[in-house]
Amino acid sequence: MRLAQIGVASALSFVGIVVGCSQSPSHSSPGETTAVSTSQAIQGGTADGTAHPYAVGVCVGPQGNCSEFCSGALILPNVVVTARHCVDQSPKIIDCTLNGGTGPSFGPANGALSITTNGSMFLPLSGWHTVQSVSLPTDKHICGNDIALLILADVVPSTEAKPVVPGVQYLMTDFYMHPHRNLTAIGYGVTGPNQQQFTAGTRRLRSNIGIVCIPGDEIIPCPAGFNDNEFYTEDGTCEGDSGSSAFDAQSVTDNAAFSFGVLSRGGDNAGDAGQPATLCKGGLYTRLDKFRDLVVQTADAASKSWTLYPKPVPDWTVYVPPKMDAGVDAAPPPKKPRADGVACTTNDDCASKLCAEIGIGKACTTSCDVNATPTTCKDGYACIASICVVDQDAAVPETPAGPAAAPTTTTTSGCTVTGARPGASGSTDGSGGPLGLVAIATASALVLAARRRRAASR
Repeated sequence: MRLAQIGVASALSFVGIVVGCSQSPSHSSPGETTAVSTSQAIQGGTADGTAHPYAVGVCVGPQGNCSEFCSGALILPNVVVTARHCVDQSPKIIDCTLNGGTGPSFGPANGALSITTNGSMFLPLSGWHTVQSVSLPTDKHICGNDIALLILADVVPSTEAKPVVPGVQYLMTDFYMHPHRNLTAIGYGVTGPNQQQFTAGTRRLRSNIGIVCIPGDEIIPCPAGFNDNEFYTEDGTCEGDSGSSAFDAQSVTDNAAFSFGVLSRGGDNAGDAGQPATLCKGGLYTRLDKFRDLVVQTADAASKSWTLYPKPVPDWTVYVPPKMDAGVDAAPPPKKPRADGVACTTNDDCASKLCAEIGIGKACTTSCDVNATPTTCKDGYACIASICVVDQDAAVPETPAGPAAAPTTTTTSGCTVTGARPGASGSTDGSGGPLGLVAIATASALVLAARRRRAASR
């Protein structure tokens, strides 16, 4: 996948974003190289084994013999949430500037579906469940609508897997209820771009993936033109992780997993002139809170008006507005003071109570004594006019980050890998794959680091 260069601010670098990231097993055995169709395993992750069976594999085809596969999450004993491009066909090139920013549309269904709670897609024994029906958004445009709910033909017993909580009760931007901005990804994809296909199909986990931007968020907003139904994250997901959930990292640690959204697209660092990719880059997710009605209505239908399960209606089915919008007497959530070097607008934003121009933009800083030796400013800063500012003769520190840039387009292969597991039959040409690429401007390493600091300091 080639690097998509688009001229914008010099502080930003660009990566190609793969639409969908479904994976298909290959015919190859270790040591062989198999052609890959369009596709996005957890990169830098660890094998999950049986630890998190609620993170399921989504199979196009009969159990254990998938022509294509994605990832998903069990949100009710008989409902799985995943990406729509894992269910319906989509073009290989996704241009989200088309059709007023909605991009192209989904095509016909890929075929019969099944899911597994197994840690491997290649275990055709217990843990498999047939998909009975699919619930989809009415809008068939790909950009901002890449979500699907799978209703199973049976109920997954709690001894096999316990459902996670879908993030539909509170807005994703409600910092009072969602103070954590680090994610855990759990999926069945490959471990990196251009990896041999036998690396896919095993459930893997990676924690501490930062969120780069959320449309409408106070601290890490996306720029104008970014689709309100999506959000963007740092690296960690790859081909085959399509449909996997963006789990709040702390909730996974607490054994009370909570999902913000499903993976739609990702990219890599491939360059021009056929340079091979070495790293999967970024993750573009479809927000669950933007599809609250679809999720709750599907849940009501799948549960037969909540008579199918031996438990009361889950709390998450009842929407709770942000505290600041709940009434005139409701106080907004307290803000955590921002650390030095983090972007600010007023002195009240900062723990130091000093917001000033420090040479790389307006950021929190501290006062200092110009006559003090050594300087009281931290490394990389100098005391000028009684304020700690960037020392132009030293290494440049992290730059206060602005919003990530909006998605545009590129032309590369996308994210479905077709074929069958070793020893099984299946195609490897990817012709039916629902994948493609879109280019997105993402912050450079310094900018991403600054975003992590901003989120942590909120």
